[in-house]
Amino acid sequence: MGRSLITGGAGMLGREIARLLLADGEDITLLDLAPASRLP
Repeated sequence: MGRSLITGGAGMLGREIARLLLADGEDITLLDLAPASRLP
């Protein structure tokens, strides 16, 4: 089992990546640093 760190304003893409990694049994730390106003 690996450990993944996703950082910085990835928004929907970051959440999609996190879902794929979680489905693969990875340990996820998701840090979305984008202001809410930047999200689609």
